[in-house]
Amino acid sequence: MRLVVLSALLLALTACGRRGDPLPPRRPFPDGANNVAVRQEGTRIRLSWTAPSRNTDGTTEKLELAEVEIRRQVVDINALVEEQTRPFELPQDDETEDEDTGDLLEGDIEDPGTPADPETPPEVVPAEPEPSPVEPAEPDEPVVDQSLPAVEGLTEAGELAEGEDLKDSRLRIPATPALVVPNFAPESRPVATMTSIEPGAPMSFEEDIDPSWIGKRVSYAVIYTNQRNRRGPRSPVVQIEPVVALPVPLQPAVEARDGYVLVTWAAGVPSIVVAPEPEPELAPEPSPGAEESSDIEEELPTGPFFSVFRRAANVPDYPVNPIHAVPVTQTEFRDSAVAFDVESCYVIREVAAPPPAPVIEPEIDPLDTLTDTLEQSVPEDVAAAAADLQAPAGQADLAVPTDLADAAVPTVQTDEPLGSEDAAALEAPIEIPEFIVPSIPPLTNTAKIESDPSDEVCLTPVDVFALPAPVGLVAVSSESSVLLTWNDVEQDELSGYRVYRRESDQADFELLGEVVVPSFTDAGVAAGTTYFYVVTALDDAAQVNESPRGAPAEVRFEPP
Repeated sequence: MRLVVLSALLLALTACGRRGDPLPPRRPFPDGANNVAVRQEGTRIRLSWTAPSRNTDGTTEKLELAEVEIRRQVVDINALVEEQTRPFELPQDDETEDEDTGDLLEGDIEDPGTPADPETPPEVVPAEPEPSPVEPAEPDEPVVDQSLPAVEGLTEAGELAEGEDLKDSRLRIPATPALVVPNFAPESRPVATMTSIEPGAPMSFEEDIDPSWIGKRVSYAVIYTNQRNRRGPRSPVVQIEPVVALPVPLQPAVEARDGYVLVTWAAGVPSIVVAPEPEPELAPEPSPGAEESSDIEEELPTGPFFSVFRRAANVPDYPVNPIHAVPVTQTEFRDSAVAFDVESCYVIREVAAPPPAPVIEPEIDPLDTLTDTLEQSVPEDVAAAAADLQAPAGQADLAVPTDLADAAVPTVQTDEPLGSEDAAALEAPIEIPEFIVPSIPPLTNTAKIESDPSDEVCLTPVDVFALPAPVGLVAVSSESSVLLTWNDVEQDELSGYRVYRRESDQADFELLGEVVVPSFTDAGVAAGTTYFYVVTALDDAAQVNESPRGAPAEVRFEPP
C-alpha cells in the first residue's frame, strides 16, 4: 500500500513539473535613425539625424546603442544622362524585305544571270504566300512612302481613317524614359564611424566638399549598431547636389527701433566670375490687328536670397532654421519677435533660390467631363443617356466605372470647314526629336544650400520708445467730483495711464494718480474753481516709458 501511494505522488509531481516548448531568445536590433537631413554650409556638407529610441520590434529593453556608421554615394548624373541618351529612330514597318534569305517575291526572276529570250517570256516563280502580303499599288492609286513614320489615325494610303479627328493625328513619339541611377546599397561606401550611445539624441556629421562633387549628386545614410554588434536597418537616404560656395554677407549691423530690431547687411562678393548674360533677342513686331494679351506673368524674385539667424547670448549655438519662414531678397530685416532688455546675437547667410511652389491642378470629376464632352460631340439622345449616369440627389459619392471614365468619346464627322485651331494644327510641323534624353529623377528630399555665416553682431535692445499720447479727454462736473474719460490707447505694451491736474493760478501740473482704464474721478475739488487736466500713457518696459501729454481739458467745478 505504501508503495502505491509513493508511486502516485511521484506521478503527480512529474505531471505538474512538465516543461513547455522552449522559447527562442530575444535578439533585439536597433531601429533606424530619424529626422535625417543634409545641407551645404559654405564649403562643407552637414548631415544631421536623431538617434533611434527603440529596437526594430518596438521595445526599448536592451537597446544598448554603440556606434553609427555614415555611408556616402556620389553619382555623376550628367555622365549617366550622356550614356543613356540614344538617337531617335523612326518606327519601321513590320513588312520588310529579307535580303539575306534570298526569298523571291511575286514578279522576281528565278535566275537573273541567264539572259532572257526576247521572244519567249521568262518563267515566273510565285513566292510563298505570306500572312499579309503587300499588294503593289495601282498607277491610279496614291503611293505610300514606306519610309514615313507611323502616324496615328491615318490609313495605309495616308488618308484620315473613319472616326478619327485630323487635328489629333500625331507622330508616335516614344515616352521619355527615366534615368537609371545605381542603387545606394551596393554603390555607397562608409566614410566615418561615430560613437552614439544616447537614445533619441541629436547627432551631426560634417565633411569638406570635394571639388569633384560640384554638379554631381551626393547621397547619405546612417546605420546603427548596438553593443552586441547587431546592425539595424539603414536610415532613409538623403541627397544633395553641392554647388560652388555662396558668397558670405558683409557688414552686418543691428539697431533697436520702436518694437523691433533692424538687421542690415551687404551682399557678399561671388568667389567666381559670372559670365555675362547674352543680349536678349528682339521680339518680332506683332502683326497689324493682333490683339495684345492681357495676361501679365508674375515676376519671380531672382535673388540673391538671405536668411537671418538669432540666438540668445547665453545659448552657445544658433538654431538650424532662420527666424523667418521664407528667404528675404532685401539686405535688411525687421525682427519684431526679439526680446527687449535681453542680449541677442545675429548672423546672416546667403541661401540658394528656394524651389518653386508646386502647381496644384484642380480636381476634375470624370463623370462631369464625360457628360460635357458627350453633350458637345454626340446626338441629343446619346447625351441624355450619359446624363442619366449622373449621381441622384444625396448620392454625390457614386463611383464611376473605370471603363466608362476612361472610354474614348466618339466625335461626329461633319462637312463644315475646319476652324482656325484645326487649320493651325494641320499647318504646324511635327517636331521630330533628334535624341531621346532620359528624365532626371528629382531629389528625394529638400536640401538647403547656404553660405558660411557672416560676422556675428550682438546687442541688448532697450525699449526707450513711448506710446502715443491719449486723445479725446473730456472733463465733466458732477455733484461732488469731476469725471474724466478719454479714448483708450490700443497698444499691446500698454500698462496704464497717469492723470495730472493744475488750477488756474498754478504754473505746472501735479500728478493725481495712475489707472489702468481710460477714466478717472477727481473728488478733491472745490466749488467755484477752474481745473485743467492732462493724461499720459505708460508702457510695460522694464524702464517705464511715459507718452507725451495729451490735449488738456478744462472744467469749472460748480456743484448743483
